Amino acid sequence: MAIYHVSAQPQQIGFAISVTRSGLLGFGRSAIPPVDWSDAQGPGAALMALLLRESRVTPEGDSALLPHAEAARLLEHDARLLGLPARCPYQLRLTAEGQVSLPGFAVRTEWLDDRGTLAFGLRRTGAFLSNGTHRFLVDDPLFSLLEEVERLNAASAVTSGSGDARASLDTRMAAFAAFKRALEAATGDAEADRYLDELVVYRATGLGVDTAQAADGGDAFLPLLLGDAPPDVAVMASPSEAAENEEIAPRRQRLLPRGHAERLATSLFPEQGARPHYRLGAGVYAVLDPPVAAALQVLQSVNHADQATRAEFRRDPRAFLLEAVEAAGGEGGIIGGGTLLDGPVAEEGFGERVLGVRLWTGKQLSFRIPVSRQWFPEEEGGEVYTIEPPGADQPLMVKRSEVSALQTAVAQAVAAGHPTASFGGREVPLSSDFIQTVMGLAGMVRPTEPGSGATENPRDEKANPAKEPVLALGVAENDEMVTFRAHLREGVGNGWRCDLDAMATPPMPHQRDGIAWLESAYQSGLPGVLLADDMGLGKTYQVLAFLRAVRRRVLPEDRRRPILVVAPKTLLGEWREQIALHLGGEGLGRSVFAYEAGLKDLTRTARPDPSAPGKRTLDTDRLREADWVLTTYETLRDYQISFGRVHFEVAVYDEAQKLKGLTSLVNNAAKGLSKVDFTILMTGTPIENSALDLWALMDIAWPGFLEASGRDFAARYIRSPAPDDLTRLKRRLVEPQELNGTLFPPVLLRRFKDDVLEGLPPKAVKVWEREMPPEQAAAYDMVLEEMRTGRLLALEALGRLRAVCLHPRLAMPTSAAEHGAFIARSARFSALFEMLAEVHRQGEKALVFVDIIEAQRVLAALIRHRFSMPRMPDVINGATDGAVRTRIKREFQERLGFDVLLLGPRAAGFGLTLTAANHVFHLNRWWNPAVEDQCSDRVYRIGQQRPVTIHLPKAVHPGHREASFDCQLDELLAGKRAASREIVVPTAMGEDDFQRLFSRLSGQNTRADPELLRSLDLMDWASFEAWVAEEVRATGQIVHATPRSGDGGADVVAQPAPGSALRPILCQCKHRARGADGEVGEEAVHDLLRARLRWSGLTANPVLVAVTNGVFTLAARNLAAEHAILLFDRRCLSDLRPAIQREGGVKCATERRGRL
Repeated sequence: MAIYHVSAQPQQIGFAISVTRSGLLGFGRSAIPPVDWSDAQGPGAALMALLLRESRVTPEGDSALLPHAEAARLLEHDARLLGLPARCPYQLRLTAEGQVSLPGFAVRTEWLDDRGTLAFGLRRTGAFLSNGTHRFLVDDPLFSLLEEVERLNAASAVTSGSGDARASLDTRMAAFAAFKRALEAATGDAEADRYLDELVVYRATGLGVDTAQAADGGDAFLPLLLGDAPPDVAVMASPSEAAENEEIAPRRQRLLPRGHAERLATSLFPEQGARPHYRLGAGVYAVLDPPVAAALQVLQSVNHADQATRAEFRRDPRAFLLEAVEAAGGEGGIIGGGTLLDGPVAEEGFGERVLGVRLWTGKQLSFRIPVSRQWFPEEEGGEVYTIEPPGADQPLMVKRSEVSALQTAVAQAVAAGHPTASFGGREVPLSSDFIQTVMGLAGMVRPTEPGSGATENPRDEKANPAKEPVLALGVAENDEMVTFRAHLREGVGNGWRCDLDAMATPPMPHQRDGIAWLESAYQSGLPGVLLADDMGLGKTYQVLAFLRAVRRRVLPEDRRRPILVVAPKTLLGEWREQIALHLGGEGLGRSVFAYEAGLKDLTRTARPDPSAPGKRTLDTDRLREADWVLTTYETLRDYQISFGRVHFEVAVYDEAQKLKGLTSLVNNAAKGLSKVDFTILMTGTPIENSALDLWALMDIAWPGFLEASGRDFAARYIRSPAPDDLTRLKRRLVEPQELNGTLFPPVLLRRFKDDVLEGLPPKAVKVWEREMPPEQAAAYDMVLEEMRTGRLLALEALGRLRAVCLHPRLAMPTSAAEHGAFIARSARFSALFEMLAEVHRQGEKALVFVDIIEAQRVLAALIRHRFSMPRMPDVINGATDGAVRTRIKREFQERLGFDVLLLGPRAAGFGLTLTAANHVFHLNRWWNPAVEDQCSDRVYRIGQQRPVTIHLPKAVHPGHREASFDCQLDELLAGKRAASREIVVPTAMGEDDFQRLFSRLSGQNTRADPELLRSLDLMDWASFEAWVAEEVRATGQIVHATPRSGDGGADVVAQPAPGSALRPILCQCKHRARGADGEVGEEAVHDLLRARLRWSGLTANPVLVAVTNGVFTLAARNLAAEHAILLFDRRCLSDLRPAIQREGGVKCATERRGRL
């Protein structure tokens, strides 16, 4: 039996990694070239084969070069597998010499041991650190920080001898900005000295303009620097919650604190002019990106221009700045605005929904902002909340671990009277709705410290929103009340039809039906429709066939109007390809491509004075003369005033889920395009997180059709909608409607492949139940016991069960001899390899979806050796580069014979056609059945020639059988999948779903006297508090009354009798008139946290108790568990008295098993 070794030798630009093979006793060692690494055994060789496939290492003879940057990114476990040195044990100290504004500035580095003394003799080459005796690996974030230090010092050395002081400083400042970003990323590992600690560099990526301060007579327009949200927050929006092909644009907010912002605007900019950087104070600098600096140059010119130019700039700053921004490589999204104009700006030539042109300052909603929640993000773990702040184009992504920091920032801002809160590198506008939403999140919340000056209950405070405004169309809104209804157009008659025989590719039967539906809706005069067909049914083809017929109608020249197609950037090329494929050379006629180079040709600049800066707009005459216009959502947002003046025959929005944000500027832009005869919204996901998604889309397609404002719609359909209401809503959407005595086609068309797609081979779903082996069952029992005894929070417990059901000990086997035993420890692994053996025997291909990176690596090695594959199976996950992903897809499609591709469900759930496979294994089930179906659709789509089988391996506990985790989750997902076909039900699992799953697994049940509950439900709040007080008094406690107002968060305060061993009690009572339908959220927990401080003089170490005749929400249980607060709701009120007598040692079912 051969033994395989992996070793690493440091070099100047990386590590040379070698794989060798020796005999059992270590003799006869020979090198294995990289091309044969996939044949080698052992975890290190398997990892190197994977890195080679991902192009992260470069073959060089019998070894491969691992660049220092890649080595620094490796996990500690992976670094050991590759023979890299141990992680550096020293601390890094940075010391600044000189001032960054002066030549000769440098940052010196020193290494300290664990006693804080200098470690001498250490030399670094990239990620390799050595003192001649010992070798270490410097990993990130220290590696990236040290690299930036070297670049900064090199820049300082070069510029010190430069004769151009300004250029020297610019180069040094740019290098210092990069160093500072790296320093901030390494906060926990780098001990900067006091000067560096106090030194701050602000990087400006956007520019706003305060137009209110500048009258036409002479006052200057003031700049407002804007900055990006942190990259890690932006990346989280995709893939966790972003829909297919949805792009996450940078989010920019006010960058500088008020003092620095005022000094820059009123002093530095007027005195020093437009510059790429400014010194704001001692150790405080602002560095401007080139497009921002270019825009600032325009602003400086405007401030010296004549009155006419200044007046025009004040009306539309964006139009003036765009030319310079785009010339410097930027885009319109970097331009913000300033303070609100006194009133709307009157404009002409818009649709009937447009009220004028206004400065956009965001929107507030009186109803609660829906918060989507990703419970177990792929490859990370933990929860992520998605919140839409008023006026934001992109949502705020907040990890659960960050909730406390966000709540603190909001509370401090409210207490100080600030209109915004600083969080994650951006200024977030505060509205009362946003404050309530944030304070209602389940996080680690701390009560207000005494004497801090903060308000006792910041959730009830209101603050004025502050949003950097831009010029936008002012539209009639339907959010709070219906103020605009789109009317039926005069029908165009049915004298024309789509000539489908003339299409370059013939339509399928279901596509003929869809095209006929579009024809009928258009001819009947409907304002718009929602095409929500399942993915893979050819929505684009159907729309193109319809547009071709519209374009070929014989009309007088003065009645011909262009068609507008709005699509994500990634789909623009596909639209052009699909037109060429299906419509032939003539396509849709004369085209205008309003993006990239085409956008530059389309823009025009109006200059009242030839020497003055100009206003940037689109050439609306060219738009009107075109047969069709293709543009992006970002261009529509930036040039909405120009687009709003053009009368379009049809407007098509592809991947229309980008419009769902009610407070976003792009949503406003789409509503402003009301000079459109017929609107088509295309999306395969009309509802993802809440029914309000559907309302937002319909408010663009056919405003007023749902006969409810956004507020009323949310109240009826977001929280526990009545089944009859859902049925009526679905019928109104998908059935023909009678209006004014005429029957009209349905406004929404949604079909599924299983129902309408003819010609595809059959698809079967097979469930493979396997009994857990003893080791896996024992691990499962341990987690279950921790759940039942309250030692695990619910979401943590569900995550642990999910992991155990995959494999009880997921770690790379050290040799091939261990493979069989490793597989046998897991019921799911056993089922997978049993079924893969059949796939292998048939010579077919399979996709295996699993979201855990370590499982992907282990499976690649196991599959390679079990089936003697010539190479390691490929892996596509969130870390896969786009070019590598394309290569893997192409090779998998082209290779012959048996093959397996491992994929992460979110990273590979869209954009891939893998019809070479006809088997799909969902080894780890995803929480959203829509995501799972998207994964299966990689195989089951047009082009598939063989029968498809979807495999669902299930691990069944021998003692729990159908109550096992896999069985319960499968049942829950099946219900969500079936409900999703009802159109009006979200597919994502919500709080109630997880609560139901947790309750089933933990055995939580209800114990309460029905008569008692009926009696409590009929009480008012005062009687309920009195009942709770009597329950507490019955335990022997001395109960004190509290005032009705100013009670400090406690409704009942109790102290033990003299000599008693009981602890004092602070109790918060929440009565709900609706009884079982009345939810109690985190406010009860917040009240008790406040009470613990306010009553600390009377009670020491109190038991905190919240009691309700309603039901505590999952979030309330989460928060209570984190603070050891006992919760008693209607399911366990009979436990209240005994639990108090035992000082909370024995907790009720809700508290013990439902601690979340």
